[in-house]
Amino acid sequence: MTSAPNPAAQGLSGWLAHFTNGVRFIQWVQTGADLTGTSTSALTPIDDPTKLQQGSDAFTGTVSEGSVTLTFPEGLGAVQTWVGTLSAEKLTLSFATSGG
Repeated sequence: MTSAPNPAAQGLSGWLAHFTNGVRFIQWVQTGADLTGTSTSALTPIDDPTKLQQGSDAFTGTVSEGSVTLTFPEGLGAVQTWVGTLSAEKLTLSFATSGG
């Protein structure tokens, strides 16, 4: 009998955020200060809560002394950057939306 893999032992970290209209799960693998991960979401549009929008985006990033930067490629050389802080069990991120 084999035991199930332990994500923490593999260096995986993950956080779940919930909103009034859905959820977002962010997970990454950390190698030194470098991060490689995925942000996965399931949201219902506020103007039509009968529809579900799902998506998953890969990112790279860095973490240093509690500061986190996540960079998402958006095609044609454009990127979106999320910045924030990481404490014992809390990840706080800020980012600009399409409306600013």
